[in-house]
Amino acid sequence: MDIVLWSPSLGVAPGVPTDPPTPAGRVGGTKGLWIDPVRFLELIGAPALAAWACTMAVVWRNRLHPALPAGRHPGGAPQTYRDETILLTMLVLRTWRLSLEKTADWLGRYPELAVAVGMRPNQTISAAQLSRRSRQLGLWPYFFFFVGLVGQLLRLGAITGQQVVLDGSLLKAWYHQDPDADLAGRRRGPPTYGYKIHALVDRWTHLPLLFVLTPASWHDVTVAPFLLVSAMMLYGLRITVLYADSAYFSARFVAFVRALGIIPIIDYQLRRLGKRFLATLFFLDQWRRLRAPRTAAERCFAFLKRYYGLKYFQVKGWEAVWRSALLIHAAMLAVALIAYRMDRPDPMTSRAHVLAFVTN
Repeated sequence: MDIVLWSPSLGVAPGVPTDPPTPAGRVGGTKGLWIDPVRFLELIGAPALAAWACTMAVVWRNRLHPALPAGRHPGGAPQTYRDETILLTMLVLRTWRLSLEKTADWLGRYPELAVAVGMRPNQTISAAQLSRRSRQLGLWPYFFFFVGLVGQLLRLGAITGQQVVLDGSLLKAWYHQDPDADLAGRRRGPPTYGYKIHALVDRWTHLPLLFVLTPASWHDVTVAPFLLVSAMMLYGLRITVLYADSAYFSARFVAFVRALGIIPIIDYQLRRLGKRFLATLFFLDQWRRLRAPRTAAERCFAFLKRYYGLKYFQVKGWEAVWRSALLIHAAMLAVALIAYRMDRPDPMTSRAHVLAFVTN
């Protein structure tokens, strides 16, 4: 594989055309795309999507908590940077796994990137202000940005959402004194103090459709109905088959899934039948066949943790961890969207084949 190094001073990465080539020249190719941050934001329609996400966040917050009349003397310095600018800057930070200081340095040295996120080249943000403004945004702009990316993938046909997988994954808390984390025991190994991500994943692309972050002790089946109904209402999904492991096996949940018109294929825990139960060869064969699609969720979690830094969040508190998880999931969806739009569906889950390498 040819390695293409990129730094923001070079602009567009070498070998990356300004216009996508014909599909015949791209599908099945072995070379990577290696998109730089400016092109990255352009290909996903990031400015318009961020503006929509911030607008939806304001509307949703006003519905939940009606705003009080503005004070006569608000005081304080006016905000120099718009909310969508902060959102786009944080997306670049999480996608390339940069620090706040490194991101501020990039924006100060390379005017093309500053203009792409909505800043003036001679008036970029500092690391301290970027950290403060990203927290002040709250949770909803990040959530609606994630929803908007999923919606684009659904409209393009990259994701169908007809066959989905439910699963959960534990996230170890970064701080020992995290006030919102909880302790969860495991059958093998020591207990985990942290959080749990409950995700609904598309079977064929291994991409997340929706997820919920809870303390680690929450059981999977308690969140599953909310995830299913929310995904169907948000995206208008017509789910036909649902795969899940034995943690989701309960009579009430199976009846709920069938009431939604979905075929539940949920693993059954053989230990419930007692030690004297002898599984037939036919049963074992069917069990192996139905178990294979569930690996889509496990691969999704593996991609997020290993390549996008999901397990390295250096924040504490439920809202801060969920905000970080939303940005990381959005980075994964943005990479998939770029690969699909450039007629290269093969690297949709490969960060290294889509993003340009960082050298400084």
